Amino acid sequence: MKRFLYLIPVLALIAYPAGCAKKKGGPATGGTAVKGGETVVAFDTGQTEFRKAIKYISLTPDAKAAADAAAAAEKSFRDVAASWPQDAPRRFEGDNEWANRIKTLTKLMGDIKGQAQGGKTAEAEASILETQKLLLQLDEKNKVNTAGDEAIRLLVLEREMEVAFREKRYNDMKHIMPNIREAQKNFFGSTIPVSARGREDTFDTAKDKVYEGVEKFAEGETADVQSQALNDLIRATTEFYVEFG
Repeated sequence: MKRFLYLIPVLALIAYPAGCAKKKGGPATGGTAVKGGETVVAFDTGQTEFRKAIKYISLTPDAKAAADAAAAAEKSFRDVAASWPQDAPRRFEGDNEWANRIKTLTKLMGDIKGQAQGGKTAEAEASILETQKLLLQLDEKNKVNTAGDEAIRLLVLEREMEVAFREKRYNDMKHIMPNIREAQKNFFGSTIPVSARGREDTFDTAKDKVYEGVEKFAEGETADVQSQALNDLIRATTEFYVEFG
């Protein structure tokens, strides 16, 4: 079975012979483009504070800073829920589960706050991933697609691979890898968001780091090398999301 693990990179590269053709992001786009004229500033503030919480939980651990950011995000989402308790604001009018979604976002921020305060990093990271999936669903419902959304799609697959790798489910790993390759291609083709204006070089460098992280994992020749490469890839994708999501 161990030998099969080492074959995964080869199998993946056979299915996708040259990886994915690299290309730089297109012209700057609105990322969080307003739909219907309502900016929902509090919602954007909540997302910004959520990304800060991720930074202080997953990248540069600081329990107090993480809890403070999660608390600020919780307040912002609660304010949005108070303004639009049932029907979504026009920006999110495609979401027919808005009432439940905004309540869940608010609850998750409270969960992350408590988990950060209690030093429960694994639980906090699970709540973070659940939040990211929910935010992705919201954009998908409203036909919005950002570089941050593509990063979330990659992170979801990377986390699935992490669990499969840890549990030595090699057949599952073989099936996850082509999906990571496809997500890698879509991520690298994503357009530059407003948050990257004036920092295009930084944006492209961060993109390159994620792209190359997939390559290093796919090409790893031993379990130890692949394990380190996967950890590095998850970190690079998280860094990108925190900075440009």
